[in-house]
This record gives sequence, structure tokens and C-alpha cells, in this order.
Amino acid sequence: MGSYHDTFRLLLAFVAKHVVRASSSLQIEELDVSFIEKFLRHLEQDRGNSVRTRNTRLAAVHAFFEFVSIREPALGLQCQRILAIPSKCCEHGPVEFLTEDEAAALVAAPDARTLIGDRDRTLLLVAV
Repeated sequence: MGSYHDTFRLLLAFVAKHVVRASSSLQIEELDVSFIEKFLRHLEQDRGNSVRTRNTRLAAVHAFFEFVSIREPALGLQCQRILAIPSKCCEHGPVEFLTEDEAAALVAAPDARTLIGDRDRTLLLVAV
């Protein structure tokens, strides 16, 4: 929920800076695909956000315009164009594995005296 709040706080601040009037008088039609793309570029270039953060902001914008497309069918084409903005690919770092001591502590955590604890311990042993 916080990422949605942050996204729209940043978007409205961007609107206030790039549109001459107050963001409260903004019409939804003004948030077209080119404006949203400018906002996404601003996040990466001016704010120095990572691709992952940009994609998170884009997901929030997508969710909003999915809602708008249902509530306002007349804006369907605008919403489709915005929903077609793709996420950027990003590098995934290597998966860090647990050390032997960490794995042993994890397996020892469930209470093996109970049925559920014994089941959880068995599942953890298989996973580790």
C-alpha cells in the first residue's frame, strides 16, 4: 500500500512541476501515455531510482488505470495505451544460500514434540 501512496505522491508532484496549474484541477485525459513515460524517465534519470523501483511505480500506475478502464469506458483507449507500457528487465543478483549453522538453526526451530512441528521440521529438512 505504501508504494501506491508514494507513486501518486511523486506523480502529483511531477504534474505540479510540469503542468502550469494545480494538480487538483488535472483532468485524467491529461495523464496520457507520453506523460506517464516522461514521469517514468524522471524517476530513473532525475531521481536516480533503480529499474526495480521504476517497475514498482509502473505497477501502481497500471493498477490505477485498470480501475479507470472499468469505471470510465470512454477512456478505454487511453488506459490500454498506458497499460501497454512494459516493465524494464533488470538484473537479478545471485541467490544467497544459508550457511550450515543457519540451516541447522532453521531446522531446529519447529517444536518436534508436536505433530505440526514434526511436519514442519521434516519439510524444512527436505527443503534444506
